[in-house]
Amino acid sequence: MTLKIETRCEGRTTVLRLIGQAETELLEELRAHIRCHARVQLELEEVTTVDISVVRFFVECEARGVVLVQCPLFIREWINREQTEQR
Repeated sequence: MTLKIETRCEGRTTVLRLIGQAETELLEELRAHIRCHARVQLELEEVTTVDISVVRFFVECEARGVVLVQCPLFIREWINREQTEQR
């Protein structure tokens, strides 16, 4: 299974629900989705696999104001480690 992206609007915010494996090859598609919308949330509850490039992308997203919701613990812990290492 690869990554599936479902889009829905909640008021002024666009929620991108990611399902499956989030890997480096799909980052440009994710970036394009985010560029198309002023306010974005990434819903990560059903993400099963990530790699280091995706985790670093999530770190960048948060730094730019993109909210990560329903983030699995293994991804949140990896994000936190990356943020600590960047300081």
